[in-house]
Amino acid sequence: MSDRRKHRGVFCVETVWYGKGDKTSIHPVLEAMHEGYLGIPFVYRTAVTSDELHHYLEEWKSLDRREYPILYLGYHGKAGHIILGEQSYWGTSSISLEQLAEGLGECDNRVVHFGSCSTLNVKEERINSFLKNTNVSAVSGYKEEVDWTESVAFDMLYIKEMQSGGGQSLTPTVMTGIRDGNGNRWGLIEEDGGYGAQSLLQVGRALGV
Repeated sequence: MSDRRKHRGVFCVETVWYGKGDKTSIHPVLEAMHEGYLGIPFVYRTAVTSDELHHYLEEWKSLDRREYPILYLGYHGKAGHIILGEQSYWGTSSISLEQLAEGLGECDNRVVHFGSCSTLNVKEERINSFLKNTNVSAVSGYKEEVDWTESVAFDMLYIKEMQSGGGQSLTPTVMTGIRDGNGNRWGLIEEDGGYGAQSLLQVGRALGV
């Protein structure tokens, strides 16, 4: 039987994906990962405004970083942004990487994963700035448009991989090992085939950022 105390928990904040009445959600997948043999603990919230998102980011930061080091943001996206709400007459509200970094502040030994299309399709300098301003161990996400089901499947494999070596903090060194061990298989480094042109895992201090 696995020791759930050693698992690295997920704090998931998700949008309402496709408007009123839509049941699309990451929540059932997180439930399955928790209730099954993996036993990964999680906290689940929904937020479609900047105030709601900020509130839940503060909640995540208040938790023990050893127990819930993974922030998983499930949103639509565009280059350098996550989209908070659906398109409407007044336009689409979004938050930039820079605004998010300012809201997060210092987050040592934690990881931010963007489950959103194209958010990391930006110059490396912006990603490095996000790493520097938040002090997170790593940031990861997608560089292109990606099918929702495929992205969630990838996200769950990635979260599963982050459970290896449980019991120690999710440091940049640990994340470097995950990146180097799965880069060719998942395209976390190379950009040739599979998720290669879509996914990106950028490690912070371990790479001198």
